Amino acid sequence: MGLASVATRRTAPEPAPSPPEPSIVHCMDPTGYLDVGPIYTAEQKSFLVWEHQPGNSGPDGGGALGCNNKHPEDLDKPIVEVVANLSVGENGFCHFGLLPGVVNSVRHKTWIPLAVAKAQDLLRAHASSEVKPSCPEGYNVSYMISAPGVSMLEAEQCSAMGFLDFPLELVWNFTAVNERAAQQCQELLQENAGWLENYTMRNMQLQEFSSGSPMLTGEYRVEDMRKHYAIKCALWEPYGLAADLAWCRYNWCHLWDGRVGAGLQCRPDWLNEYDVEQYLLQPVQEA
Repeated sequence: MGLASVATRRTAPEPAPSPPEPSIVHCMDPTGYLDVGPIYTAEQKSFLVWEHQPGNSGPDGGGALGCNNKHPEDLDKPIVEVVANLSVGENGFCHFGLLPGVVNSVRHKTWIPLAVAKAQDLLRAHASSEVKPSCPEGYNVSYMISAPGVSMLEAEQCSAMGFLDFPLELVWNFTAVNERAAQQCQELLQENAGWLENYTMRNMQLQEFSSGSPMLTGEYRVEDMRKHYAIKCALWEPYGLAADLAWCRYNWCHLWDGRVGAGLQCRPDWLNEYDVEQYLLQPVQEA
C-alpha cells in the first residue's frame, strides 16, 4: 500500500454525529382558551410545603419497616431476575428501598394518604431547572397540552398513561385502582418483555433519575412512559403502577377543552378541609 493511500485513510473525516431529536416541549399559546383559575389557594399552599408536614418528610420520606436495605449488590442484576428470586411477600420496591409511601399505602390498603400528600407536586410547576423552556401559560408536547401553572412532568405521565380517564370516585376504592392497574401492567409487561429481560436497577437510575435525563427534562415520549411503567410493574405488580394512577387522578384531570388541569382547576372540593385534616396533617404510620 502506498504512502499516499495511508495518508488519505488517516485524514479521512469521521462520520458526523447524529443530530439530537427535536424537542417535544413547547409553550402553550393561550389564545382562545378560557381562564380556569388558580390551582390552589394561599391556605392550601401553606399546607403543601414540606415544612408543614409531619416530620418534614413528605409522602416518601418517613420510611417503611423492613425496607431500609437497598441491596446494592443487586443493582446490576436484571430486575425481573431479582424479583423472581424474592421470598413470598417481598417486593421490588421494598427490596431496593424505593418509595416507602407506596409500600405503606399497600400495607394500609388505601391510596388516599399518598394521593393527598403528592399534591405537593403541584407546587413545582416551574421549580425544576431541568425543564426547558419554562412555560407559565402551559405546556404543549406531542401528546398533551396543559393549563397555566400545571407541573409538566406529572401532567405528561398522567396523560400519556390514560390515568386521567379513570373515574375519580373510584380513587377511594383500593381494590378498583389495583384492578385497573393490573390490566395495564399485563399489557405493559407483554409489550416490553424483550428488553426487560436484561434491564437493571442501575439502568433505571442512570436513564431516568440522573441530571439531564429525558424524563427530568420533559422529553419523554409516550413509548418512554410506557417503558417506565413496565419497569414499575416488573418491580411490584400492580402496585407500582396503581400508586401513580391514584395520585394522578386525585390531583390532575382532563379539562373540557382538552388541556390537563390540576387542583382547583379540576374540582372545587380538591384538597378540602377533611382531606387535609385526615390525610395531610396526620403522619402516615410505618406498617
